[in-house]
Amino acid sequence: MTKISRGAVLRTGNAYDTMTTGTIGAAFPAVAIYQEQLACLEVLVQNDPASASNALIGNRFGQSIVLVPGASITIPINNVNKVWAGTAPGGGATINWIAMT
Repeated sequence: MTKISRGAVLRTGNAYDTMTTGTIGAAFPAVAIYQEQLACLEVLVQNDPASASNALIGNRFGQSIVLVPGASITIPINNVNKVWAGTAPGGGATINWIAMT
């Protein structure tokens, strides 16, 4: 079995055997993009191209990454519910995500 280390993420064998996807409406204040526990290797988060506002991506303590509509970011993380999304007050965005588990 081959082990590949990428940062703090350790992968063994066949990575990405399963993918889970979702979509949420983001507003102010930010919320977790998935409310339940879902172990993963990484999450790709996209601000939908049709969104009316920039999306703010981060964790429960702060969201400092700004995604314009259509932009995305891949986050190596061990649980989807650790990724939070929101907008500035009065904004609205649709967040699409896919988790590699």
